[in-house]
Amino acid sequence: MHDTGIGMSEEHLNKLFQAFAQADTSTTRQYGGTGLGLTISKTLVEMMEGKIWVESEPNIGSTFHFTVSLEKQTGKPSPLQSKKTESQDDVQNALAKLYGARVLLVEDNSINAELAQEILTTNGISVEVVHNGQEAINILEHEVFDGVLMDCHMPLMDGYQATQELRNQERYTDLPILAMTANAMKGDKEKVLDIGMNDYIAKPINVNQMFITMAKWISSCNKLQSQDKEEANDLPADIFKLPGIDAKLSPIQHRPKLYRKLLKMFAQAHKNFEQQFNEAKNVGDDVICVAHNLKGVAGNIGATEVYSSASLLEEACKNNDDNRDKLLEKVVKELNIVISSIEKLH
Repeated sequence: MHDTGIGMSEEHLNKLFQAFAQADTSTTRQYGGTGLGLTISKTLVEMMEGKIWVESEPNIGSTFHFTVSLEKQTGKPSPLQSKKTESQDDVQNALAKLYGARVLLVEDNSINAELAQEILTTNGISVEVVHNGQEAINILEHEVFDGVLMDCHMPLMDGYQATQELRNQERYTDLPILAMTANAMKGDKEKVLDIGMNDYIAKPINVNQMFITMAKWISSCNKLQSQDKEEANDLPADIFKLPGIDAKLSPIQHRPKLYRKLLKMFAQAHKNFEQQFNEAKNVGDDVICVAHNLKGVAGNIGATEVYSSASLLEEACKNNDDNRDKLLEKVVKELNIVISSIEKLH
């Protein structure tokens, strides 16, 4: 997109994609707006594996660029479709390697745990679920697993601490530990690897990429008995009409029974989010984790606006930003839309 407006200086460009940032911060500015649009745009573009940037000169104008990864739905096959076909071979090879593996899933959020467990078990992978790092250490003392999927942000002991504890013991030196994180930015990726994890799986979950990443590190000689699978069905039309939710972005959009169950769990778990957030703030608990938790689950059910606003709230909490209250209001507003939609489902 290009305009011939007032343009921006280098100083303003550096702050442009921050929440509530504007080129003109005076109370008498000529051009209105809250300063959230580009921040939300940046979040959505990054969710679609792309990037966004701007070129501008004062009094000349600005040009905005962005890239996203899309698939052509009709017409002749495109390079992206060819790439998808090739990657399907990679996925099948990965599943063959993973079939029969025993995996420890360390995840404190019940919705994320249910989602991941369902995806793994229906593809022949045995899963044991625990809810924090200390529970992971305890179970590993007397049970054997082919690999660990470790959430990074959990109460009592997080994934980083648990991984350090395990790596300090010689018997766990070669145990594959893969991070599951909603923060897949460069600094977070480096932290995951520096702490001793082998790799990371980003949330919201890209199922194919998850299996490919797991197969790089995890394999098993054990073969499970064939498991009954819920037949893949298209979601009923009412799911695709839910305000605030894009079911096509959920990794389980073709599993209507499970998807409905997770939507109901989401509504129940987060209907008092504002109260939970304020209580955590008042008693000195980690409000970053509260926002982070909502962000990860919202992404997995396709609640895009909740995901975006929770992402902004999480960043504001990290930076101790004065705009936290305004961002909390936006999260609650978007969350109420989604919860109201879910509660109308039969």
